[in-house]
Amino acid sequence: MKLPLYLIADVAVILRWIVARRRPEHRAVAAVPSLPAANLGRAALIAWVLPPPDQDPFHGALRLAIAADSALYLAWAVRVAALAVTAPAR
Repeated sequence: MKLPLYLIADVAVILRWIVARRRPEHRAVAAVPSLPAANLGRAALIAWVLPPPDQDPFHGALRLAIAADSALYLAWAVRVAALAVTAPAR
């Protein structure tokens, strides 16, 4: 059910970058939501890789998958912080 929304977000990102190519002042703002692939990656990890919450996931490759899920979850906050730092400088 979320996949169509992620695809719409991907199209919006492509359109943002088309505008940002023509107008350089839009590049910082276009870069913030440029990783909807992070959302798709998280959805794939949750659906197919991560175990149910009642299992002990802290061993082997599942531990790496949990770390990757955490990194993808924090990607949005990092992008917003990067925008806050770079946008006033332009």
